[in-house]
Amino acid sequence: MRVIFDPLAQAEFVAAQRYYEEQRTGLGENFAESVRQGLRLALALPRSFPLEIGDVHRVVLRRFPFNLLYSVEAD
Repeated sequence: MRVIFDPLAQAEFVAAQRYYEEQRTGLGENFAESVRQGLRLALALPRSFPLEIGDVHRVVLRRFPFNLLYSVEAD
């Protein structure tokens, strides 16, 4: 399975990581790890997370006020 990020989502991720790093050294990396953990869960169990709207699923990050929104598409 492949992960493709929307350019706006990628920009939001970079901005959030930078923001958290400015708040406290290492917090930006903690945020990035939280996103990676959410991605691993979504890849392992893609259809198990709740639907947000239409066919878009949502993974809630535990430590940070962010959701990962994704859809599962055929190759």
